[in-house]
Amino acid sequence: GRGFSAKGVAYMIETLDLEIIPHNEIDAYQAAELVQATQQFGSGLGDRTCMALAISKGVPAITTDRAWAKLSIPGLDVILAR
Repeated sequence: GRGFSAKGVAYMIETLDLEIIPHNEIDAYQAAELVQATQQFGSGLGDRTCMALAISKGVPAITTDRAWAKLSIPGLDVILAR
């Protein structure tokens, strides 16, 4: 694989000026609420977590997964990156 060291990952995050948002119990429940709306598209926990975060923050979810554009979830705005 393309494994990166912890130091390498920390450098990339710092360089990209990313905000790391912890996933807590409330976020887990919000992601679980999306199971039915996403299961026909095969969305996993990571996908649902991203969607739930976008909804809670009121920002669009940016993805390359075209299946997300087919979702009809209140509050979820999807932008396809390609």
